[in-house]
Amino acid sequence: MDLINKIDKYLNELSVPQKHQLKIAKDTLKMSDAGAKAIGGMTKDEARAFLKSIGWNDKKIKKLEQ
Repeated sequence: MDLINKIDKYLNELSVPQKHQLKIAKDTLKMSDAGAKAIGGMTKDEARAFLKSIGWNDKKIKKLEQ
């Protein structure tokens, strides 16, 4: 099974609220620190913690932040 299929399979296992939280976490980490604070909601630390809780590793998180 290639990586894309593994990711798709894993995403299908997330609940709807988790999928929404995943999008918010990814968007938060792409923002500047000031932007994330201005928008409110999830902090960058909370976003990292959520992503780790659903199986993301530090390397994948770091790549998203670049």
